[in-house]
Amino acid sequence: MSKVKFCLFASTPDMLQLNFVVKVLTGTPEELAQCAVDWGYDGIEFMPNPEHVPDPGVFGSALRRGGAVMPVVNSGRIAAKGDGSSP
Repeated sequence: MSKVKFCLFASTPDMLQLNFVVKVLTGTPEELAQCAVDWGYDGIEFMPNPEHVPDPGVFGSALRRGGAVMPVVNSGRIAAKGDGSSP
């Protein structure tokens, strides 16, 4: 496998509800893989919902079918969701 040159910051659709300061591509694993490749990226930096992490096997299969990779899993969404003390 060649070295990854460009990764697109991505998450699941529920990320939109958090009003996260950084714009993040959202979608299903299939949509994220396809969009990344269509836009000229090699893969995605994925920021999962820590309470509903997608099945790694299903996600990996979707990435392989789409021709993308996921070299980075970002834990920043934990901070975006807060510590649970606010509504």
